Amino acid sequence: MVVKISVALDGLSLDFCEAFSKEVGTHPRLHSLKIHDLVDRHGRDAIDRLKWSGARVWVDYKLHDIPDTVGRRARVLHATGADILTVHAAGGVDMMLAARDSGTEIFAVTILTSQKPRLETIRKYARMAAAAGIVNIVCPAYAITMLSQDENLANTHMQFVTPGIRRLSKQKRNHFRTYTIEEAVRVGAHILVIGSDILGSGSPVATFNNIARAVEIAESKLAPR
Repeated sequence: MVVKISVALDGLSLDFCEAFSKEVGTHPRLHSLKIHDLVDRHGRDAIDRLKWSGARVWVDYKLHDIPDTVGRRARVLHATGADILTVHAAGGVDMMLAARDSGTEIFAVTILTSQKPRLETIRKYARMAAAAGIVNIVCPAYAITMLSQDENLANTHMQFVTPGIRRLSKQKRNHFRTYTIEEAVRVGAHILVIGSDILGSGSPVATFNNIARAVEIAESKLAPR
């Protein structure tokens, strides 16, 4: 399993994001481009323009409602071109099943990384996601070891999607706790969600390439999974 990067494109112009996607869209370490306000502002055009680069687009709406409502919203977003959608696992198994039935790949959010650690809550929601057949679990890095060792999640092929990643610093910003790339890779993260470290730099494309190299180096230090 190659550790990949999802780039969070928050609060940026569509022209900027499109230009960035053209440079990194086919990079082997890129998992997806994560968006939400771009869809609010530009609708389907935002998804189409990012996908032209070859990148997968993750619409991070964190759906949470009754199953019928979430199912309808997920189907509309799937038709709009979203490759990945997020739902709050707290919405329950039936809600997650309704989202999954849209045909879109679903990521289940266990807890927001701005919240204080609640390991039992994360465990409960991860088990619920597994019951709905969802294998991509969005969780903070501190929970990965616990989930990896959970007997109820054995043989579910869980993929851990980890926000709150910083290249060097431990600056928290919107996260309760941040982790460096090496720390997250070491505990078993599969997809690292990184935004401001890349896009807030003077050269986002060069920074993305440097981070991709850092992920490769961190991965090389691990025994085969």
